[in-house]
Amino acid sequence: GRARADLGDVRVFNGRGEILPYALWRGEATASSQSLEIQAPFFPLAAAAQPGAATGEVSLTVRRAADGSLVAIHLAEPARRVPASVPGIVIDASQLPGARSLSLTAAPGRQGFHAFSLESSDDLQHWQNLQANGMFVDLEHAGHQLAKHAVTWARPAGRYLRLLWRDASQAPSLRTVTLGRSDSVVRPVERLWSELLMPSAVREGSYDYVVPGQLPLERLRIELPQANLLLPYELQREICGMEFRRHHARPHEACYWQPLAQGVAYRLESPEGEVRAADLELPGMPVARLRLLFDQRGGSLVGASPAIRIGFVPQDLVFLARGEPPFTLAWGAATVAAADLPLATLIPAYRAGAGLPAGSARLLPEVHTARSAASAVSVGKTREAADAPTPWLLWSVLLAGLLVMALLARSLIVQMGKAKEKAKNTAG
Repeated sequence: GRARADLGDVRVFNGRGEILPYALWRGEATASSQSLEIQAPFFPLAAAAQPGAATGEVSLTVRRAADGSLVAIHLAEPARRVPASVPGIVIDASQLPGARSLSLTAAPGRQGFHAFSLESSDDLQHWQNLQANGMFVDLEHAGHQLAKHAVTWARPAGRYLRLLWRDASQAPSLRTVTLGRSDSVVRPVERLWSELLMPSAVREGSYDYVVPGQLPLERLRIELPQANLLLPYELQREICGMEFRRHHARPHEACYWQPLAQGVAYRLESPEGEVRAADLELPGMPVARLRLLFDQRGGSLVGASPAIRIGFVPQDLVFLARGEPPFTLAWGAATVAAADLPLATLIPAYRAGAGLPAGSARLLPEVHTARSAASAVSVGKTREAADAPTPWLLWSVLLAGLLVMALLARSLIVQMGKAKEKAKNTAG
């Protein structure tokens, strides 16, 4: 299995056994923005023609459709008493919820600076300020034009907007009102999940799991077999190494369990539906065996066992296909240093977010297991696998491939050891 979580033990060889340069590429979440605009219906307001009425006071009757959109606004005062000036407008923003910008176009005439305030409401009764110092500018002289027709604000607007001119007698005559909103779209990084893993060994409150292919442990999802369970737990992983015991000339494998994390697994029913614990986030180390220890004070599982899933972000291995195929992927030498290059170094013309300029490739049976942690991508030719191979032939090829990779790894370690010894002698 892999010896390092960062894939630093991986090497790529061509058909002549030469080491090839490679890079590891890991997908990342991407964000983009999408702008939306609509031309919204608006309704002019008129000041009430009552003696002593304050500037900007409005008396009106509103009629709305079943979906909340405005159908009409009627003046409360007789038409003969309505002054010629228009103190503002009411804008129906129900077709673009959460608008954050407004743009106005006006009929020719009344050039200058026109200050206004902008308010928001969801019921046409209670208004909140959005922009207290808006400015509509429209100037023209000697064939030149200076204009500022748009305004933005910080928080999302409600279903209706009310624009009130500071000086209604000089206000422009509006033709159109355009509302806008910019939405951010985040595409999460692709994450792969293992199949449902059932425990290989069960004891009271303890469950052991065998992880296929030493998957990198970045996310852990615990699937409880029953509803209305809440169980505190400790997660452990098995670590095995070689140790020398007294009176024994050969080393023996020693294994122990290392605590990784603690949490609470739950699966509860609620009126809104079932609620489950969030996935456990972990550093991404490769694991072969896991153990869950449940606190018996939270209850016990009878007749059923919890299952787990392991999630991780796959990495692409990109290498320079120099020389003749077949190209071999080798790993497992824990003492070698990482040798991967930045992707921009391996492919100088590569731009972040662009696709990888790789040709088609086909994996041979002996390297197929590498996809559990990295996908092999070739930019050259690869040897085609035989059609419809027999089982004994597949096993023969697999064993031969494993032997070749073991020899290559051993050869690499020996070469590095000789290089270090030579450097030491030279320094001495």
